[in-house]
Amino acid sequence: MRVAICLWRLATNLEFRSLSHLFGIGISTACLITQEVTTAINNTMGKMLIKVPTAAQLRAIMQAFRDKWHFPQVVGAIDGTHIGILAPSDTPADYYNRKGFHSVILQGMVDHRMMFWDISIGFSGKVHDEYLPTPHSTAVLKLEPCCLSGLKLLRGWMCLLLSWGIPLTLFSHGS
Repeated sequence: MRVAICLWRLATNLEFRSLSHLFGIGISTACLITQEVTTAINNTMGKMLIKVPTAAQLRAIMQAFRDKWHFPQVVGAIDGTHIGILAPSDTPADYYNRKGFHSVILQGMVDHRMMFWDISIGFSGKVHDEYLPTPHSTAVLKLEPCCLSGLKLLRGWMCLLLSWGIPLTLFSHGS
């Protein structure tokens, strides 16, 4: 029953009040069950399904992006979104985003098949979703190893690609 409650919530985005009436449980119980089941799914299946590709897999992804989408030297498509939260009492201004609400940022990377291979969540909503803490300020960013110290969302796989000598360029959707 717990899995059914969680899946119903995730599939329909039904309010917890309606979910509690549907399953005959309390509102706080519906919320708690959803959080617990989601955490259990993430902890048990997350590492199996979402992982940074190996060197050989990255080369195959790069080849597939070139062959299927005609984008050379691309290993992923990246985007993010703001997830609304209640304002934290200690630093609410840090989480207030340009869209007018408090949030944390969810960012994901997909391969040529649109399968996730990297997900990051937790940057405060005030951080612009295209923001990279480097000395550069253009929409197109050439990345060098010296720039990587502040790239918390991208650092792991970028270091891997740079170690192969692959030049990296991030293109924002605004460019």
